[in-house]
Order: sequence, then structure tokens, then C-alpha cells
Amino acid sequence: MTQESDDARDVDPLTAFLGSAFTTAYAIAAPAAGENPFARATRSWGLSAIGMAESALRACGVSSAKGALAQGKVALGNVALGLDLDAYDPSDYDAVADQLEPLEALLDALPTDENGMRWRHADGAVLFACERTVSVPYDEFVSRVDISQAIRLTADYLGGCVVPVDRDEAGRIIRQAERSIALPQPNYLAFFGADMLDVCKLESICRTAGAQCLSWCAVRSPNDSAVLDDGSVTFARADGGARTKIVIRTHQQFTLPLFLRMVDFDAWPGVPGVKNLLVEDAYRRFFTTTLDNFEACYQGRLLGTGSGRDEGRPRPLRGAACPDHVDANGFRHFAAVRPRARILTAVPGSTHRPPTNC
Repeated sequence: MTQESDDARDVDPLTAFLGSAFTTAYAIAAPAAGENPFARATRSWGLSAIGMAESALRACGVSSAKGALAQGKVALGNVALGLDLDAYDPSDYDAVADQLEPLEALLDALPTDENGMRWRHADGAVLFACERTVSVPYDEFVSRVDISQAIRLTADYLGGCVVPVDRDEAGRIIRQAERSIALPQPNYLAFFGADMLDVCKLESICRTAGAQCLSWCAVRSPNDSAVLDDGSVTFARADGGARTKIVIRTHQQFTLPLFLRMVDFDAWPGVPGVKNLLVEDAYRRFFTTTLDNFEACYQGRLLGTGSGRDEGRPRPLRGAACPDHVDANGFRHFAAVRPRARILTAVPGSTHRPPTNC
């Protein structure tokens, strides 16, 4: 499988109209302007106005889209994985959790704020952690909320593609590759030209008697919207299994729109503090909603996330005409094309051992 860079977005009718108007106006204005400086300036201003209208329309659609509204305003077509799975072996997936251990230890040592969240800003990136303990027995919670779907349950998730790579003896996914597409964060960055967050990840899942943990590491961003996007989601026993603790830890840095990069607020006296407040507010809102989604999934009241287009027609993935199965949240699952035996022996002489803890 080769990398694909097909645009995942479909153009809505009004945006298409503005695009057509832009093309028509240019075709008329170009010969009419000739070499007249005033006419050429007028042409440029007019075309700029049309372009700004199109950008504003797209920004309004993105920034105001939430939940089902997001699915209608920011529709996705068929989305390819965007990764060459032959380039990765099991040790690449299993190394994800090991790479996160130092960052998670650092986060756990940080004090919590009034909302129970932990922060550290470093070199443009954000180290973040939050947790919530829900009054649901652990065994019951994990039986209803599949840890392998954690990314797809995050706030502002629009859609993407997931390919299971390997399973344990019980048939549960332990390694998978995923491409996730979500609204820009914070959503209002769309007004400055921010693109959707589009990230391809390697993910490993560890299950023990007391916890389940999904760890992910970004290996590619097709639209360069992310510089860093690594993290983990853990479901753990609390109070002897009578309750469930949900813990999220992330290390992220997303690409700022060109305008904000040119302005460089970090260099302005007093501005970094304001910027940090805005970033922390966006994180607080995003992950509070994400934790709510986990609870809603357990309660069976999550209607599903991602684009609702063409729900009656299965989307082909890596040559598969139909999914292996469709889960309760409406996600379609496809088996990896490469045989399992080949995956586990992709690297001659590999000393791979299954992970024993999270």
C-alpha cells in the first residue's frame, strides 16, 4: 500500500459556487484589464474579495460545527490510511508505550489545577494530562467501551480510517494503524486559515488484570497540521474495581496558521501568558467533552462520530468491498490485507516479545 494524499474534504455547494464565480470573474477580468494599472488593481481587489468570502465561509462552517452539525458542514469522502504498513514491524508499535513512559512520569509528577488537569508548556508543545473516575464497575465499563476506539471517541472527531494489524488469542486488537481527522483546535483558528487536524498514528493496546491502555504515536500528518501528537488513554480499576478511572495523557504541537506564525505572539511581552491561557481553555473544553463521550459510550447514548455521508454504502478500504463487521458506534472494521504471520516476521531475526504492562 502506498501513501495517498487525496483531499479528504468534499466541497459544499456554496463554496463550489464561489469557486466557479472566482474562475468566471478571472476569465472576464484578465483580458479586460490589459496593461491598465488601475484596471489590474481593481481586478486583483475583486478577486481577493471573492477569495476572502470563500475562506470566511469555510471558516464559519468549521468553527461552528459540532457533533452531528460537524458531520454535515465538514463532510469527508473515502479516506485512505495514508501509511505503508510494510514499513513498520511489531516492535515499532510496541515501542510507542515505551517512548511515552518518561513523559507520562513527568506529567504524573506535576501538580493539578483546580480542574484536576496537569500542564507543561515546552518549546511550542503542550504536555497535558487529565483524569476522571466514574461510578461504574471496571469490568462493566470495559465491556461496553472498547479501548481500541478511544481516538474515535474524542471531541470534534470527523472521521478517518483504522486498520487492525494484530490481535491477541482472544481476538482483541493489540496493534492498529489509524488515521484520524478532526476539527482544528481551537476551532476558531479556522478563521485564520487553520486546516483540519489530519494525523496518521501507530497504536498499541495493552490489557492487564487491572487496566487497559491505548498508546499512540503520530508518524505522519498528510496536511502538516500536526508537529507532535503522541499520547495514551487508560481505563484502570478504582476502589477495587467498584469504579473506573479514565486517564488521558498527551504530548502535542499543532501547526499554527501562517498569519499567527508571522505575527509570532511568543515574542511579544506579556502575550505568551495570554496565549497559554487560550491554549489551556481549548484543552480543557476538548478533553472534558472527550471524557463525557466515554461516559456516553458506556451509557449507550453516543450516536456516533464522524461523517454521516453515504451511510448506506460501505466504503472500500485497501481493496476490501465490505467491512468485516460494523460495531455498535457505527464504525466499520476491516482486516489487514497482509497475513498475520508475515506481519510478525517482517523483520528477520526479530526478538519481539509481547508487552507485559502499560
